[in-house]
Amino acid sequence: MLEFETEINEKEGFSFNNMKKTESNFRLLLAGLPPKDELDRLIENQEWLKSTLNESYENQDRLDNYNNLKNNQWYSSGLLPKAMREILQEALETFIFWHSIHIDDHDYVITNKNFLNSILGVGVTHVVFSQLSKLFDKGSYDFSLRNIWSNSCDKLKICEKEKNYITKLFKDVKNYNAEPSDNLTRDIKGFVYYRNKAIAHNSISRESEWQIVKSTFRFILRVYGLLDKHYFPSTTPTIILPEESVYAGFDKLLPPDCIKSIKDKRRDLFDELLVESNLNMVTKEKDDIRPFSYEIRVTATIVNNLLVDIDSEDK
Repeated sequence: MLEFETEINEKEGFSFNNMKKTESNFRLLLAGLPPKDELDRLIENQEWLKSTLNESYENQDRLDNYNNLKNNQWYSSGLLPKAMREILQEALETFIFWHSIHIDDHDYVITNKNFLNSILGVGVTHVVFSQLSKLFDKGSYDFSLRNIWSNSCDKLKICEKEKNYITKLFKDVKNYNAEPSDNLTRDIKGFVYYRNKAIAHNSISRESEWQIVKSTFRFILRVYGLLDKHYFPSTTPTIILPEESVYAGFDKLLPPDCIKSIKDKRRDLFDELLVESNLNMVTKEKDDIRPFSYEIRVTATIVNNLLVDIDSEDK
């Protein structure tokens, strides 16, 4: 559970400002808490282990934490902030799904311009801009990626030039009087401007420019990846939804060749957005940062019914 400096009542609510700036809290803000059905499964698994192992069971603290979380009023009422990973993945999945179904050489009701496609486009625009913009919020009370970065960057063992570049970019994109120092800053300032004018305040009516969204994704994926690597150094990348889940039911609407084109384009879009997540923003040197993966292949070695080795590889 998130820890706060003072007792929080429902009228005051939670805020980043009154949260204790601890490693465990930042990990929770990045990765989040398990949904209720998953928490029930975790409790069930631990209770089964406890009943099976009896006195050899060594995870009582973990089981107690799970039960305490389940009984927590803030958790059960959904009054805790959404994790950065969940916000980012929701925007990412929505964006690449929407653009994957636009195949130029296919003419079907889902992929072609029509009323249904128009409605989907409006929804996608609002999801992507509203979700990603949350990560740039600078208010002292905001649970945002920017605030996590500001409170964490000094601990990160990364290139100082990149660290300073990211910090300055976060400041510049919300400073409307600051001239953009490069194309990336210009694109992200354009993203924030469009969200404020078209999504939040209805001040403009022009269509969004998806190139500025791609630039914003690349920046956020790199920043999130650096933080994820620091707080979860030994974990594998988060796996995006499998094709079978994303395109379930499409076989009733589209022929096999069209579905194959859509799946291929989804993978290409994912690679396009993730291609720079392992590149230093200043020096362009490669590292091992990769916050998301398209799939993970697990190879298990079993000898005499015992699992003796697992080898995984993300793609």
